[in-house]
Amino acid sequence: MRFQRAAALAAVLLSMAAGAAAQTTVVPSDRVVTGVSLRVSATTGSYRIGLLRPGESAIFLGEVPGWYHVEHPTLGQGFVSKGWTRLVADPGDTATATFDVYAVDVATGLAILVRGPDFTLVYDAGSNDDLAGDRFGAFLNEVAPGLTTIDHLVISHAHRDHISMLPDLLAAVQVANIWDSGVMYASCTYQELLEAIATEGAQYHTAIHDPGVATVAFPRQCASTGDQVTLTFSTRIHTGAVPLGANATMTFLHVDGTPRSDLNENSLVVMLELGGTRLLLPGDAGGGEREDPATPPEAGSVERALIDCCAAMLSADILVLGHHGSMTSSREEFLDVVEARDYIVSSGPKRYGPVTLPDEEVVHDVAARPNARVWRTDDHDDACRTNPAKVGNDNDGKAGGCTNIHIHVHGAAGTYEVEVM
Repeated sequence: MRFQRAAALAAVLLSMAAGAAAQTTVVPSDRVVTGVSLRVSATTGSYRIGLLRPGESAIFLGEVPGWYHVEHPTLGQGFVSKGWTRLVADPGDTATATFDVYAVDVATGLAILVRGPDFTLVYDAGSNDDLAGDRFGAFLNEVAPGLTTIDHLVISHAHRDHISMLPDLLAAVQVANIWDSGVMYASCTYQELLEAIATEGAQYHTAIHDPGVATVAFPRQCASTGDQVTLTFSTRIHTGAVPLGANATMTFLHVDGTPRSDLNENSLVVMLELGGTRLLLPGDAGGGEREDPATPPEAGSVERALIDCCAAMLSADILVLGHHGSMTSSREEFLDVVEARDYIVSSGPKRYGPVTLPDEEVVHDVAARPNARVWRTDDHDDACRTNPAKVGNDNDGKAGGCTNIHIHVHGAAGTYEVEVM
């Protein structure tokens, strides 16, 4: 299921959003100077009714891929591009709501924590270095002591360096919603995670399953429960927006439940809109085989599909580089569309064959972009091994726990600061 455009899905998205319409509005993004076209239907070729101008807002009625369905106070109903607008969930709180985003130094892996005034979200938590410990859990205890609930857990894909710490997370806190492509991956780490999900009681959404109970079978027994896991599924994931809280939304841009030769291409790609700031999380989604960044994204790759279907929605202030800064991702054509200012590289010392990520070709290419700033969790990895005061196990001879990146977002103002913790 990829880049849904069918009328049936449009109807589903509109009906899902209808309950939030009373308290949700749509406003032009901070990049808009004159106004956003309000069109009679969800296509750039349709008649333009007028403009949604800076300082104005329209009532949110629903959405279809790429467009918000709105009611303008004087022009009536129409559609505006998602790429040039943003949702405001509670207009009364937009001036004061702040958000904190953390790229946690888990060494060779990825873990993103997002906290708003009324929600907590985690996007992945795994490592190929810290296999016996739980550096992400230790980080949570430092920045959010007493945290008992996570509203949304997004699993980009099932590779160990993205999920190894999630069973411990599910054991420690209550998770309300879990989002996972659902594509089968025959690993003991993924089976352990599914077993934890089975007992969690969360709303478990995948790109494959409709609501109900189903059994996932593994080719070999990895745990005491046997070689299969029985799961209760909630509604499927669709491309579209999910309200997170006051002035914050999560939009799924890439949802693919079709088995691929490379599991990275099943990564859930998510855009977070936090007040006036946009954060793009692509997981390990790529642009093709390892090539120079100037090489266009290959046909069939996620980056090519995103450019072709959703270019107007890709603009972001902050981008976590895909696949830990590998040359399989972050092609120049894709970065030109995203136009980020800040780039985060989450990586560590583990070698993949002859390669240690990030690829310097990618880092140099990104750093050369106008006004770009690059932030790396692998800075100081060597010194970190014996650091007596890092997050998690001190002086353990391993990388991780020293260079955590913190982004503090100032609500609707569209401003933020980045610091290394």
